[in-house]
Amino acid sequence: MAVHKLPLLPSGFFSLCSSARPVRQSPLANLFPKTKDVLLDFILNSANPNAAKMPKGSGLTKPMKLSPELAAIVGKKEASRAECVKQLWAYIKKHNLQDPENRQFFKPDATMAKVFGKDKLRAFSMSKYIGAHLS
Repeated sequence: MAVHKLPLLPSGFFSLCSSARPVRQSPLANLFPKTKDVLLDFILNSANPNAAKMPKGSGLTKPMKLSPELAAIVGKKEASRAECVKQLWAYIKKHNLQDPENRQFFKPDATMAKVFGKDKLRAFSMSKYIGAHLS
């Protein structure tokens, strides 16, 4: 286990780990005696690959059904929000829809206009528009 030198920890903290030098005494060590235990648990559990993780398919990675308009662009009937954004970027670059002067903006073509409208818009606001097309 790799030991990282952390500043302002209680003086005997790293004596639990081998080949580590003690760190200077924190002025708050007497006020918070359980800090050492909390930090040790955090360090040990963060290195543990079996620690509690978000289940696959939750949050941004949750597969969702796409509307027919969005599915025509993305090429899938079901995808996560992150996959949709990734595929939208690929579509924009493939069809050369980015504004050449300011590449943050793009002009939707006829297929994308069903989802985003016809006006030029900032590409970073795409997720705001696709929310209505995910269920």
